[in-house]
Amino acid sequence: MIIGYFFSQYNDYETVDILLEIVAILFGLVSVLFAKKNNILVYPTGIISTILFVYLLNKWGLVGDMLINGYYTTMSIYGWYVWTRRKENQPEFPISKMTIKEYYQGIVIFVLTLLFLLLYINILINL
Repeated sequence: MIIGYFFSQYNDYETVDILLEIVAILFGLVSVLFAKKNNILVYPTGIISTILFVYLLNKWGLVGDMLINGYYTTMSIYGWYVWTRRKENQPEFPISKMTIKEYYQGIVIFVLTLLFLLLYINILINL
């Protein structure tokens, strides 16, 4: 069955870990909704999500993913601090749309990243 294929990784997990992962995902989704609305609650909901993932990823031995989530937690704490220090209730960096220049810069960064990745993979293959 296709459902068994996608969820077979959870066969050996403890129930509490599955529940914690679901809670972390839900807090992450709520955090995105608060970010869209430019609401300060983006920070506590995001922090809860990333801290739960740090715990779970550490338990599962996924160090790289754990470190990234630890970084996200740290940046969320910093962002929350900066948000509370705004002057006259005006956002320091209001949500806006990308300019054409930023769009092209993003494309260049994306292409350079792909080239770097392809070079790195090629080096690994030839070892």
